[in-house]
Amino acid sequence: MNFQEFLDKYQVVPVEHYVNKVVDNPVVSICVMTYQHVNFIKECLDGILMQETNFDFEVLLGEDASTDGTREICIEYAEKYPNKIKLFLHRRENNISIGGSPTGRFNFFYNLFSANGKYIALCEGDDYWTDPKKLQKQVDFLEENIEYGLIHGDCHFYYQGRKKWKYNANKNILNILNIENKSQLFNELINWKYKIRTATVLFKKSLLNLNLLLERNFLMADTPMWLDFSQKTKFKYFNDVYSVYRISDGTVSNPKSIKSQLKFKLSGYMMRFYYCEKFNYEVPTDLINRYNILLQDYSLLTNDFRSFDNNNYKSALTEQIIRKNLKLNSYIKLWMFYFKHPRLVVKLLKLTNKDS
Repeated sequence: MNFQEFLDKYQVVPVEHYVNKVVDNPVVSICVMTYQHVNFIKECLDGILMQETNFDFEVLLGEDASTDGTREICIEYAEKYPNKIKLFLHRRENNISIGGSPTGRFNFFYNLFSANGKYIALCEGDDYWTDPKKLQKQVDFLEENIEYGLIHGDCHFYYQGRKKWKYNANKNILNILNIENKSQLFNELINWKYKIRTATVLFKKSLLNLNLLLERNFLMADTPMWLDFSQKTKFKYFNDVYSVYRISDGTVSNPKSIKSQLKFKLSGYMMRFYYCEKFNYEVPTDLINRYNILLQDYSLLTNDFRSFDNNNYKSALTEQIIRKNLKLNSYIKLWMFYFKHPRLVVKLLKLTNKDS
């Protein structure tokens, strides 16, 4: 699928391109997706614009029709930095929903299709970069070591609701981050052990296979790229802190409700199963077992407590009951799930027997 085919399929209303003077052939394209980030977007853009480089870069700023003042800030920055920022003003009519929930997927792919750089970096509008030499150090390495196609680093976590920091998020997994064998790398990514902090990444644009990414709509957009890239190139980890990853409640990756949390995790498992099959890897038995447990819990929630949702009995009571019932004997939960999804249970049992 090329850019025009993507637009024909998903675009309802044309995206407005703000006037700019960005060079045609930058070395790096920085993709920024923002929505309702009025309190954070300035810090994000300032962290990008402070980059000290001996090459040109472009900032592809996709603003997803925010109503909190984010759009106005983006326009202000686009007018102030026309040589750096390409501002795309999106409309909600173009939103790509997954499982009935709105996502930033159209914005994300629009940026990737629009990128003109040899390399691509990513930064969500509520995250920000901390190292003014980030891009220069990463480009220098990739230019000098052509066998590598992706480079990433460490970051700090900031829990917005609790006002708490977790420094050096990768400090306990440094031994894993030096893997170069592609099958081992894939396995560690599949099992959530090899962590790639998206705002720290720089990768070669030539690695992108947007057709593959668009084949299936999963709730997470970055991990499928890393799984695909792991079969094409080597990854390099620098133990430098490049960014701050802000964790806020109510986002796609950190939803508030238990149901949405389970739904996001289940999508993560389904995505991993899909790429195992795509690249001819056996699905780890442990992964299937964990998926089964989540699926049983999700079935309990969606079947037994639907009336609570319909009658607006929210959070506290419902979650107490759910937490209590999640401790039920696994056989009871499995039978409840079986009566709802007998074919899927049989298929999963076959997969489990195959691996054992």
